[in-house]
Order: sequence, then structure tokens, then C-alpha cells
Amino acid sequence: MSDTREMSMAGNSRMFASRTPGRRAREEKRRVLDRVRETPHESRKFYHFIMGAMCFTLYGLVLSEKAAMWLLAGVGGLFIAIDLLRLRWSWLQTTMLRLVGNLMRREELHGLTANSWYVLGMLGSGLLFPKAYALCGLAFLAVGDPVAAIVGTRWGRVPLRSGKSIEGSVANFVVSAIAAFAISRFLLQMPPADALLVAVLGGATSAVAEAAPWPVNDNLAIPITSAALLWLVLNIVGVPLPVAP
Repeated sequence: MSDTREMSMAGNSRMFASRTPGRRAREEKRRVLDRVRETPHESRKFYHFIMGAMCFTLYGLVLSEKAAMWLLAGVGGLFIAIDLLRLRWSWLQTTMLRLVGNLMRREELHGLTANSWYVLGMLGSGLLFPKAYALCGLAFLAVGDPVAAIVGTRWGRVPLRSGKSIEGSVANFVVSAIAAFAISRFLLQMPPADALLVAVLGGATSAVAEAAPWPVNDNLAIPITSAALLWLVLNIVGVPLPVAP
């Protein structure tokens, strides 16, 4: 009887140990290390879309430009601080793996996560360009980049030198053009012909910014670069975006 009880207690102990937070974090870390960019990662892209949609709504429709930038700097600064501390404190790294490990990539185990680069990209575009162009850059990051990644990893057949695919870039162009048309026509109240031109040029700049082999994280490069390219080409053709409300 005592042997049976001891075996039962040992079994329960092993079961409890298998469910400890440390073990779960190690298992999540192994999954992160096994994850490669060529594998579809829809949960990560959906999270980025939701994050971008929330920021677009607050920046473009709810808050003033100044209030939105202060909010982004405050909340985003907290995210970046946690990210940096995670790299120094193993217990915080373990906690983050348990909470958001399913959204992470292997390079983020020893560097900043996409959250931090996302915040820096939005802050950069908002500080460097007028609000209308920053909104377009944010929309391209929120919808164009995730769609390009999903289409490219699932159905991409024609590779680009950057490692992306023609199929992903075409998908990016389509959804970014739709987003640019919606912003220019309904938010900025541009005439239909001008909005259509903005849509075509916006889709093109988004696709170029996403497909280019940037030496920095895409979430930093895409909103800033696409906003810069869109500002440049629209001013060259003489159809600049009006001041955003």
C-alpha cells in the first residue's frame, strides 16, 4: 500500500512539474527557435493588423495629432522599456515567452521584438511627415505587410532578390491601393480622380517599401519609407495630400 501511495505521489509530482511556468516557457522557446520566416505565421500577422488598426483609429479618427503622439510615446515607450529589460532579466524573458511566445521569432529572443520596432516606425513617420502621409504609412504597415507575408509564404512561387515574392508584392499593392483610396477619398475628401491616382501610387510605394531588402526591421522601415516615397511622388506629379483633420 505504501509503495502504491509513493508511486502515486511521484506521478503527481512529475505531472505538476510538467505544468510549471518554467517548463512551459522552455517549450515555447523551443517552438520559437524552430519557427522560420518561410513558415506562415498568421497569429503574428493578425496581431500586427489589430495593433495597426487600433493605432490608425486613435491617430486618424479619435485623438488630436499631438495627443496621439504623446499616447504612442508613453505606451510605446513602456513596451520598449519592457523589451530591453527582458534581454537583461531572465525571469522577465521567461514571463514574456509564456505570454507572447507564440508571436515571437527566433531573432527576437536576443533582440527587440516587432512591437518595439512597430512603435518606433509609427513615431518616426508621425514626427517626420505630415499626418496624412503618416496615416498612409501606418495603413500600409497594418494591412499591406501582413497580407504580403501570408500570400508570399503560402502561395509565393516567384522569388525576389530580397527573399520576398512577386505574389506577395502584388497582394500588398492591391490591399494598400484600396487603403490609400479609402483614406484619400473619404478621410481627406479628395476628388475621385485624385484619390484613384493616390491609390495607384500608394499601392506601388507600399509594395516597394515592403519588398526592399532593408538592413533594419520591416516594422521600422515600411511606415517611414512608404510615407517618404508617397510624399515624394505625389509632390512630383502635383497632387499632394491635403492636411488631415
